[in-house]
Amino acid sequence: MKKNGFVPLIITLIIAILGVVGYFLYKNYYTKLQVLVVPSPASLTTSGSTANWKTYINKTKGYSLNYPDDWFVSADDSDQTTLANFPTDNPNKDKENLIMYVGKYDETIQNGVDLAIWLKENNHWSSDFYGEPTKSLQTTVAGNPGMILSYSGSSPFYVFIAQSHVFWAYQAPQSPDFSQIFNQILSTFKFTR
Repeated sequence: MKKNGFVPLIITLIIAILGVVGYFLYKNYYTKLQVLVVPSPASLTTSGSTANWKTYINKTKGYSLNYPDDWFVSADDSDQTTLANFPTDNPNKDKENLIMYVGKYDETIQNGVDLAIWLKENNHWSSDFYGEPTKSLQTTVAGNPGMILSYSGSSPFYVFIAQSHVFWAYQAPQSPDFSQIFNQILSTFKFTR
């Protein structure tokens, strides 16, 4: 009698252990497969309005951005746009100097092509200075699909697609206050062609 009562107890115990192990394996595997999606700059809660900001239009690269009235724009239409809260030729030593770069890659991307694969194939995935990204997250920028690439020792690097063109944006330094302004500026991005 004791043997027959012992077998169901062992079978129940084995099933319970397998269930717990299976649950944790599934949960761990599923979590690794999930794509992280972060809020787009347009959907982040920010204080202040961009309605009274100035508008910068880059006719060569085909985009526009709004930026705060007290910021400065330094633009080389063939390469990148620099937006800063100080004249770039005369940094202000009495406050934190915030700077943002925006540009467009020369290559275009076809519909349906994975952005990460495109970046790798066109040698834009790795940074000469920071190496391989430590993390990549999917996001949208002003309604455009994109990614945030994080590199060790660097601010996040935003890459996004607008009508077959791939744009990028970067901020320095990385700080919560500046991230809010950076996201507000990015939320005003428009492709103008």
